[in-house]
Amino acid sequence: FGKSEGGAVWLAKEKLGPYKFYQYLFAVPDSDVVKFMKMLTFMDLEEIASFEAAMATEGYKPNTAQRRLAEEVTMFVHGPEGVKQALKATE
Repeated sequence: FGKSEGGAVWLAKEKLGPYKFYQYLFAVPDSDVVKFMKMLTFMDLEEIASFEAAMATEGYKPNTAQRRLAEEVTMFVHGPEGVKQALKATE
């Protein structure tokens, strides 16, 4: 998904490595993260709603929902090893 092929994020591991894939999802704005969780993950809707509610609280740690989105979708596309690679590269 994306506006052009050069800036597109592919849902195929041979088209985009795990680090760039993870980073794209991690950078999703707050306004889109819940929508993406619903569209791109198999997360329970109640769990997604809890992330949405948490985002509206004062003590919410920024990017918590994005981190979960990135991990879930990267796991689906690149597997556990891809998630490990992406997390290691972000350290």
